Amino acid sequence: MANFHNFVFLLTMFFLLSTEPVTSKNPCTAKCGKVRIQFPFHLKNNIMNHTNPKGFELSCTDKGETMLEFPTIPLQLFIKRIDYKAQKFQIYDPKNCLARRLLKLGNLSVSPFQFQLQESNTHTQSSISFFRCDLNKECSILLRESSRYFIDPELVSCRKVSDVLNVGWTIEEWEDDGSESLIMEWSKPNCSVCEVQGQKCRWKDGGRNGEVECFVCKSDGIARSTVLLITAGMKYSFISMLLVISYKCYF
Repeated sequence: MANFHNFVFLLTMFFLLSTEPVTSKNPCTAKCGKVRIQFPFHLKNNIMNHTNPKGFELSCTDKGETMLEFPTIPLQLFIKRIDYKAQKFQIYDPKNCLARRLLKLGNLSVSPFQFQLQESNTHTQSSISFFRCDLNKECSILLRESSRYFIDPELVSCRKVSDVLNVGWTIEEWEDDGSESLIMEWSKPNCSVCEVQGQKCRWKDGGRNGEVECFVCKSDGIARSTVLLITAGMKYSFISMLLVISYKCYF
């Protein structure tokens, strides 16, 4: 009987350890879905240990989507990933209709960001035409360069809704991601050196001179990787003990 009680106790402990371990939050980094958010970006209502730059405020939706809003443009853009070394980020549309959002964007300014242009378009800006294609179920809005759309058979049943002259952006693919993307960059504050060194970035002297500095961010507790290793070791020990007790109880 005593062995059976021990078995029940150890089984209970095993299920408790099987739950997600509670770890401390990194005071320098937040997360929304798979997107890592750190200086100069910050989440709304998330007070950090530095003054956050204007224009870098992000929101996290209930679905774990990272959203960028502009105070002067009625537009919401969704961020798929942020490259802090290259200081650029990927804009996408969760409903796979990026053209619909770009129709609202037009050629408006997105300060403090800039658009990343392909090397072939570095010194030239193109004009874009937007079309409504009701037969296209995935995305009813299509866009084409104004000089080329007349030879596109995909636009036969569509009607033009807008022309945007001299846009500063272009749709392209993000490296290993084949989906339609809009790549945006920022130049200030420049924190790429800190990221390369494996450190975090913050304003120097409170940002009075617009300068930044690198620093090592100390966690409030045990690192998550360490907690996982400890938990895995304890689980292995408990499983071994359960097997031994089960053998003694039933044989």
